Amino acid sequence: MVSLLIGVNDTWRRYDSDQHSPVDTWEHEYHLLLTRLHAHCGPRLVLIEPFLVPVTAAQWNWRDDLDPRIQAVRRLAAAHRRPTPGRRRPAEPGGPRDG
Repeated sequence: MVSLLIGVNDTWRRYDSDQHSPVDTWEHEYHLLLTRLHAHCGPRLVLIEPFLVPVTAAQWNWRDDLDPRIQAVRRLAAAHRRPTPGRRRPAEPGGPRDG
């Protein structure tokens, strides 16, 4: 079994180093990786949605970059028929938790 947790570092680098990784390009490269893995050894794959736990108020803005990556992982999982153990989004300070 192979589990993949990819994406949060791309988000992180956008905000700490101004290195942008367009989500459509990122999703395509992720798809190619999954295709190569399947062709090479056909492992059981689990795609884990990228996540972050904000420790500063500014990090809540990272969701603008991270949320599209989460959606991309969900699309890839569906296309490749792989499970995605989801994570709950942390509650915003003073706000309700989502389900």
